[in-house]
Amino acid sequence: MKKITFLFFFLITLISYSQDFLMQNGTVNTCSGTFYDSGGAGGNYTSNETFVFTICQENAGQKVQLQFTSFSTQLNQDILTIYDGDSTAADSFGPFSGGAGFSPGLKCNTR
Repeated sequence: MKKITFLFFFLITLISYSQDFLMQNGTVNTCSGTFYDSGGAGGNYTSNETFVFTICQENAGQKVQLQFTSFSTQLNQDILTIYDGDSTAADSFGPFSGGAGFSPGLKCNTR
């Protein structure tokens, strides 16, 4: 019974600490969460948005890892650029635009 109780407690802990983040100008220090465009889980982003959203590790020595489970923008019109650092001056993983076939997939910072 202890194993089941521990697993249940562990799952509740994960659920309660995971946060949702909407695209906006700003910075967060986190180890987990779900990232959405500015429209949120059920909406769409709006025209002419330009944001810089920085995700930093929660503790020194950790790395930031992003896994895109869904991705869709207007091909060659709306572009998501992911940088491997804490500013837009850092090296880029590349620009991403279009549907699922153009998804960033899994990205992990190298710094």
